[in-house]
Amino acid sequence: MESKYDSDSSSERELDSKHTNPSAKATTSGAKLNHQSSTTSVDDDGSNFEPHELVSAVANWFYTNDDLLERIEQFLEGHKNLFSTEGGNPDSPDEFSLAQYDAYNAYCKLWEEEIETFVTSELSSSVSEFTNALSLATGSKTDITSGVNVATAISCTTTFNAFAVMMKNYLLDGVGPIICPPLLNEETDALEFE
Repeated sequence: MESKYDSDSSSERELDSKHTNPSAKATTSGAKLNHQSSTTSVDDDGSNFEPHELVSAVANWFYTNDDLLERIEQFLEGHKNLFSTEGGNPDSPDEFSLAQYDAYNAYCKLWEEEIETFVTSELSSSVSEFTNALSLATGSKTDITSGVNVATAISCTTTFNAFAVMMKNYLLDGVGPIICPPLLNEETDALEFE
C-alpha cells in the first residue's frame, strides 16, 4: 500500500544534479518482516531479529507509517495554541516560552513511546535490543537502514529546532508533518539529514 505522503514511487528518482533519494535503493537486507507472525525465530542471544533486520524494520516504519504521522499531527493540533499565542522563533531557541519547551518535551516523549510501542508490540522485541541493534547494524555511510543513519534520522526529528520549525510550518502554512529519508549528496557521497 502506497503511503499518502509518498510523492514519487519511481525506483531511482533524480532530485537535482547532486541529490538522489537513497530510499529508492534501500532494501531491508532481503528480509521481508511479517509483523503479525508469531513464528519469528529467536537467535542465540535471545533476540527475535538480526540487528540489521530489526533496524531496517524500524526504519521502514519510521519513514512510511501514516498512523505515526497522524498521531504527530494530532499532537501538533493539540499544542498549536501555545505557538499561536506565545510567538517563538525557530531560528532563536532563546525566544520560546517554558510552556513551549514543555510541549517539546512532550513531543520527545511521544516519539519515545511510539518507538517503544512499535518495537515491543509489532516486532516482539525490546527497546534495549533495538538500542543494541543500532550499534551493531553496520552498513555503508549511504545506507539509510544502517544503525548510525537510523539513529541520526530519529535524533534529527526530535531536536528542538526541528520541532519548532514543524510547529511553525503546521501553524502558519498548514503543512502537516512529514518524515523524509535523508538525501544522498552525490558530490560528497554522504547523506544529508536536513
